[in-house]
Amino acid sequence: MVELFRNVFSPELQNKIEDYILGDNINWFLGKTVISYDNGLNLRKYQDTDKFCHQFVANSSICSPHANHILNMIHWQNLHQHLGVSNKIIKFKSNILFRTNQKKSNTPHIDSRSDHDVLIYYVIDSDGPTILYNKQKGDDLRGIKKKFTFHPKKGEILKFDGSIYHSSTPPRKNNLRCILNFDLAK
Repeated sequence: MVELFRNVFSPELQNKIEDYILGDNINWFLGKTVISYDNGLNLRKYQDTDKFCHQFVANSSICSPHANHILNMIHWQNLHQHLGVSNKIIKFKSNILFRTNQKKSNTPHIDSRSDHDVLIYYVIDSDGPTILYNKQKGDDLRGIKKKFTFHPKKGEILKFDGSIYHSSTPPRKNNLRCILNFDLAK
């Protein structure tokens, strides 16, 4: 199941989230993407870009002093119910991709081999869509094709089953693309 939620947060809260994430509060780390597959994926069709990341929760444990502040800011205890997802966070991070001339999307992937849902919150408007594909965990990836394309719109939340292959795309017009990414146990 794939759902897009609009206007979950007030414009004031959207701005508060953006200011906190992109302000001077958070330390960012260079994230090198290394994904390898032997299940039929033609890697020549994709080109992974480096990104800046901040991990708030990893392996279901808080690993950032900013995690609770952001979860309180977005009213997590109510939000997960409103969106119809578990409150059990496996992974929670933020990613920033910078403008590039690259025309390819990053490599299709799934975030975890365990059953989970994904939430992507778009911190800012940007080009550089999120792409969902026609393949799921366990599928042979030959013949993988784009099924849905979502363009980052500030304040929107994309929800989908974590077994669906997906990828980000770096922006080509905007300076950056910034998201909050949640992986939630089912």
